Amino acid sequence: MPNDLEFDLSDPRFLGALEGAGLSVVVSVGVLAFGLAAFVSLVPRTRAGERLSMSAEITANSGGALEASRDLLVGRHGLTHEALRPSGTVFLDGEGYSARMEHGGFAAAGAAVEVIAVEFGELVVRLSPQSPENPV
Repeated sequence: MPNDLEFDLSDPRFLGALEGAGLSVVVSVGVLAFGLAAFVSLVPRTRAGERLSMSAEITANSGGALEASRDLLVGRHGLTHEALRPSGTVFLDGEGYSARMEHGGFAAAGAAVEVIAVEFGELVVRLSPQSPENPV
């Protein structure tokens, strides 16, 4: 008595069904790829695509003003407003600036610091020689 679940892999009906399934998969993947390519290239040009896509452009950074006054800032002395671990706020002549300690160091609040560089929109400082915290 033959088993209904047994089949012969060389049966022409099985091979025909396998060929049809393979062809269906290839056609489906091709249609999907074409549809996705058309969607990606055409939708941004439509009104709905413009609303969905980002069109803002970054044209400048905020660091330019500090870098422009680099020569006026380097060498000046100030006080830390808060502990620099390694970054925080430094006051030079009553004006606050974002700053970080040289080499990722630490300075307590109220420590005397010296500006040694201006990088990426913030001051780079080190403990001033007259600071009581400076071990040198």
